Amino acid sequence: MEEQQQLYAILLMAGNSVRFGKNKLTHLVDNKRMYQYALELILNCSKLFSDIIVVTQYDEIEKSATENNVKVMRNFHSERGIASSIHLGIEAIPEKKDQAYLFLVGDQPWLTEATVRGLVDGWKWSGKGIGCVTFQGQLGNPVIFSWKYRKELMGLSGDRGGKKVLRSHKEDVYYYEVIQQKELEDIDYR
Repeated sequence: MEEQQQLYAILLMAGNSVRFGKNKLTHLVDNKRMYQYALELILNCSKLFSDIIVVTQYDEIEKSATENNVKVMRNFHSERGIASSIHLGIEAIPEKKDQAYLFLVGDQPWLTEATVRGLVDGWKWSGKGIGCVTFQGQLGNPVIFSWKYRKELMGLSGDRGGKKVLRSHKEDVYYYEVIQQKELEDIDYR
């Protein structure tokens, strides 16, 4: 990675929670709304990023992000899948060749700052175009993509997320191994 490359954090929080049965992002996990874990985590790591963008369809999440001076993109078509949120997040950033995007989902309440920082630092050091957290070979989130993958990300559709792009460029991926599998667990069921 080039030393001056700007990294943007994009929080994907617009899902419809079909398997969960209701909006899981506002569901309480240990007395805190699930989305608050991701938002607080990224705010605590804010010095790593040129900007933070939250993509959501929910008023409560928009309000909380706005109160924390975080840019919000409303996804009024979340039924089109995660690709629509990826597109909105990228479109919120003025296009430049010296940028990269860290995508974080809102349903991993056990993800730690140390993991986000470790992923970012390791990815920068590696010089690779993609960075991804893993646990014993299992790919997880967050994931980082450099600008050279922007066109492929913008070409995604439906519920095909960035892992499709990652799998097409395995030779250009930095893998950051987490110690605790729980960090990568997303909550899909009550």
